[in-house]
Amino acid sequence: MLLTDELKQARDQLEEQNQEIRDKQEELKRAKEELGKRLGEVESQLDRMESEKRRNKAVMMGLEIGTRQQKQIIEKVTKFLQEKVKVESKVKSAYKIAEKVYEWNSKIEKKK
Repeated sequence: MLLTDELKQARDQLEEQNQEIRDKQEELKRAKEELGKRLGEVESQLDRMESEKRRNKAVMMGLEIGTRQQKQIIEKVTKFLQEKVKVESKVKSAYKIAEKVYEWNSKIEKKK
């Protein structure tokens, strides 16, 4: 009789532990789904931000600017856009990339 009582008690404990494990698994499954959803939202937001960042950029070549002062570069770019391109635009930032950019073919010819 004592052995069957101990066996029953062990089964009950095992069932309780199994139920706790199932509850934890369900909790982890819900957390995983929530994290997946949140990750999707963050990736979507990042894609929108990257797209907007690219959309608001322009590279201009051939514009002669003799300074690296950002304020003066912004003024020259704004003036160029107004006079030559006939576009009213608010330039938020501008910077000089390089002193002079040559075409690749001209570099090859110079080395020959």
